[in-house]
Amino acid sequence: MKKFFTRLFVFFGVLFFLEIILGAYIWLADPFNLKPILSSSLPNSNASSESTFDHPLLNSTQEAVLSGLGVDVANLPSEVTPAMETCLIAKVGTDRAQEIMNGALPNLLDIAKAKSCLSE
Repeated sequence: MKKFFTRLFVFFGVLFFLEIILGAYIWLADPFNLKPILSSSLPNSNASSESTFDHPLLNSTQEAVLSGLGVDVANLPSEVTPAMETCLIAKVGTDRAQEIMNGALPNLLDIAKAKSCLSE
């Protein structure tokens, strides 16, 4: 029985070591070209200083988050129509829509749900 556990632990130890080697290779060599995707998907804290467009409905933090998520703030509507407001309430709910309109940061789920409301 002792031999069995010794072999089992050696097997899992070698397997763990190979996983570490593979992870290091993927991180350093980047064969799937993931580093640009990962670095661009994170919100950039300097995005508000880089942005030259000042959207009338968004504060600088909201602009920075949206820019970091890949949304072109200059292409967003500059006024909210009643149809857009109704659509936003239908998509994210009354409470969350009111929070966003009062200046709360929309998260990725909010943006995905309300994306269709921007074209109205």
